[in-house]
Amino acid sequence: MDHFPQIKRDPLLTSEVFEEQEKFFLNRVLNNKKKEDAIIDSSKDLATRKRISRGQVTDLMEYTILSYSAGKNIDDVKEIFLSCLDSYCQHKTVFPDNLMLYWEQDSYQYYLWFFSLVVMTGQTESLPELIRWYSPAPDGEGEDPLLYALMGRLGILGLSPSTKLEFPKSYGALYEAILGDSSRPKEERQVYVKQYLKSWYQGMEDCYWYGRHKGRFPTFFGYWAFEAGLVTLLYDLDDSSYRDMKYYPKDLVDHARQQGYDKLLDPALMTDQQRHDILLPGAVTPYTARWKSNLLGDEIVLEKGQTLPGPQHSDLNPNHLHFWISFRD
Repeated sequence: MDHFPQIKRDPLLTSEVFEEQEKFFLNRVLNNKKKEDAIIDSSKDLATRKRISRGQVTDLMEYTILSYSAGKNIDDVKEIFLSCLDSYCQHKTVFPDNLMLYWEQDSYQYYLWFFSLVVMTGQTESLPELIRWYSPAPDGEGEDPLLYALMGRLGILGLSPSTKLEFPKSYGALYEAILGDSSRPKEERQVYVKQYLKSWYQGMEDCYWYGRHKGRFPTFFGYWAFEAGLVTLLYDLDDSSYRDMKYYPKDLVDHARQQGYDKLLDPALMTDQQRHDILLPGAVTPYTARWKSNLLGDEIVLEKGQTLPGPQHSDLNPNHLHFWISFRD
């Protein structure tokens, strides 16, 4: 791949690592019928099946990022990400009680990656399904304020925020970038996004993929602060002061703007169908809608004024709280 140095987006990715990684993803992840059969084989150990299924989602997210890092066409990156979303939907269908806990930093960062890539590839209709992987704060003190604010901008409503970030060292600058209402000068937000990018890699020290570019095995898939692009799009920021910084996904941001994806979530233009309320069991429904559970495979239709059923939490883990999310057709 003589042209690889010219087309790659991540300067740390070598052609040798990319080729080994892509070979693995093509041969062992995509269209792996053996794994697909194992996931749905009820005669096999449940924990093993769940691990294989969740691993497929992780692998396809890594392949999405690797493809972007290698300089692939955005349409090709999008196609791989769609496979990742499909894998998640299958995982949640087979294992509806499996949740991703945001107080673990790997999961927190995955939420940010999913939110960002969904917006930058124009797949915003997938957001309410992705939120079914979410587990609210078990202490009852409210959700991480950065995730809460981003979910609100993405049309996911109903939860209450905490006053403390789960990972202030890692995400404090990004949180500062989104604080305030529409009257806040965009220049202030841009300063904090730039600050976030400067310290992004150091803030990811506790993530499983940190330092992989130094590893002896070819597992590196690239370093990208996709969430910096997400904030740029959601708040319509001018990225000229940071678009060439390390870790900023400028090609995805440019693509999203060219395709008009940044306008899909304009608060002034969002429809009721784009807004989804999260309510806990026992809450009274504010309107007629379909409701899907984050813990059960259930989908129910309730009229306005009816009460959402339980349970309050998972039978297996009381820290995994149950909620319902609305879908208005």
